Amino acid sequence: MKKIFILLLSFVICVSHSSIVFAEDFSNREDEMNEKCAAIYNVETQQECEQYQAYLEKKNNNLDNEIKEIQQQIAKVDGNIDSLTRQVSENTKQLKSLTTEIAQIQVNIETANRAVTKLNNQIETKEKDIEKRDKQMKKRLVELQVYSGSNNLIDFMMGASSFADLLRRSEILGELNSYENDQILQLLEEKEKLNQDKKAMETQQKILKTQEENLQNSKKRMEELNKVNEQLIATYRKKEQTLMNQKVAAQRKQSNIPKIDTSLIPVEVEEEEQVNNENTTVNNQQTTQDNNQQSQGTTDEQGNTDDSGSNNTNNNQNGNTNNNTSGNTGWKPSSSLIVPIIGNWYYSAGTWEYPNDGGMHLGMDFATGNETGLQVVAPANGIVIWAYNGCDNNGYLGNTCGNPISGGNTVVIVVRSNKATYAISFSHLTSASVSIGSMVTQGQVIGYTGNSGNSTGPHCHVEVIYLGNISLQEAVTWYNTGGGNTYAGDTTFGAGWDSPNACGNPPCRLRPESFWLS
Repeated sequence: MKKIFILLLSFVICVSHSSIVFAEDFSNREDEMNEKCAAIYNVETQQECEQYQAYLEKKNNNLDNEIKEIQQQIAKVDGNIDSLTRQVSENTKQLKSLTTEIAQIQVNIETANRAVTKLNNQIETKEKDIEKRDKQMKKRLVELQVYSGSNNLIDFMMGASSFADLLRRSEILGELNSYENDQILQLLEEKEKLNQDKKAMETQQKILKTQEENLQNSKKRMEELNKVNEQLIATYRKKEQTLMNQKVAAQRKQSNIPKIDTSLIPVEVEEEEQVNNENTTVNNQQTTQDNNQQSQGTTDEQGNTDDSGSNNTNNNQNGNTNNNTSGNTGWKPSSSLIVPIIGNWYYSAGTWEYPNDGGMHLGMDFATGNETGLQVVAPANGIVIWAYNGCDNNGYLGNTCGNPISGGNTVVIVVRSNKATYAISFSHLTSASVSIGSMVTQGQVIGYTGNSGNSTGPHCHVEVIYLGNISLQEAVTWYNTGGGNTYAGDTTFGAGWDSPNACGNPPCRLRPESFWLS
């Protein structure tokens, strides 16, 4: 019995000293190891998890060096706009990766906590069971000692009443010894398993503590990376803005900008005028019917035919004087500008500068979190003067895709509301859903929010330019021909891209917030 116990004890000692911990590189296996080490079931996994813990500790110890490298990024790019965009792009990817990593670490910590609690409960239950059985075993061994002494054993055997009884007593002793030996071995195995479970729990607790440190360090990395990235973005925007006006003007002048047929725009009427025109139309239709009847002659109650009305057949030649060549009877401006985004959005960047960095920002950003594809609707009745659909929905800082340049997929409409005319642009869309020259009504879907062009996340950038109290025809003619301080196809109508040009005399820019934020 002592030999068996010594052999088992030697095995445990050998196993416990055979695992030399190496800080292997688990950088591409962190998710796998976090899941594996959340519940350790065997010695091999335990040894691998101890190596993983050493890797995490080494990673945590490198935090100061990593933060220094992040802080050195600003000096390395040295204001070069190409280097800036590359570095910001790399940082943005890393920030996205860190966000995922932090979320995963938090899940792993919760999983590991549950596993440790469960294992601890199992250990406590098993300890109580083993302690109880251990006491029982010791009691049985004491009882067995009665028969293990030579005199007692001889007395027990010689006390047999017959040969059959002697064989039975000999068999009982054999079975008793065999059973007790098996019970002792089983108990020792369970004790060894209990020790392994305890060691596994200790390893899990160490990994858990290291993961919690890793979580805090990842948050510090993210905080520093965000800070540096904001400085890089601010530098980029200041450099970019000085070139934007020239870039857009050159692009638009070289593009094949289609002219819009102003004759297809319905005549604008105010609400009262529209009602009067509708009444006039009804009266004219009735007059036409009466004249047609008169020209054919009418029959009185006596059956006599009267052809006197034939001289009035031309009374309806003028018809509705507000009709245009397209046959429309009139078009009414909207009474207000409704919110152009349908769904969950929030105000992320305003007019006239970006938050925190002071870079120029000529409009309002409707951010949509991680979601794209929210409906963008026309704030008022109007006409589409520009729509562009040539960009993929994978924006990043410095992405020049779009027309106007960097705007991604874009829609620009001219609308009328309360005797005022506005050019309103919507940029960074997933797609535009209207065509150039088409009339739009208030609330009509004109596109979908996205992340195209020079964009660092899902949102819709909206700009509002006040054109004064002019008709749609006049606004579209202005857009078609240019003149003054602008050129044909200029979606800003001369307000420009390099300065806020906040409203005084039109064309001038208005803050979208004044319409859509209370």
